[in-house]
Amino acid sequence: MDALSEVLKAVKLDSAFFFNAEFSAPWCFQSPNSCKLAPYINQSAGHVIVYHLLIEGRAYGRLGDERLEILPGDVLIFPHGDPHTVESGVCRHPVNGEVELQRIFSQRLKLSRVSGGGEVTRFICGYMACGDCQRCSR
Repeated sequence: MDALSEVLKAVKLDSAFFFNAEFSAPWCFQSPNSCKLAPYINQSAGHVIVYHLLIEGRAYGRLGDERLEILPGDVLIFPHGDPHTVESGVCRHPVNGEVELQRIFSQRLKLSRVSGGGEVTRFICGYMACGDCQRCSR
């Protein structure tokens, strides 16, 4: 069994939220610590796991100084909900993820678009809430 299956067997999910994201280059999305988003997913969430599944295009994920290229079919997972950046290249005008995600969650939108006018990149983004890990202090 693969590592992700083992982790998901051990984690008791309370709820999840998924949406499609479509970006056209140049774009840059800065995601906050998932604790800031937990109340939008589940009021009692103790922890939120974040993932991004790349459907089309090419992107880069950044956690601190580490940068990783993402290709179609790749899944970028942040099991601790760390703040991170997903981008088409150089991050010049980042979208404030905390503001954008609050808008998405509050309106139950199925699609988020950020348009720079260039090459299109599509993701399925997901947020899974669980109560077993109390990393979020409120």
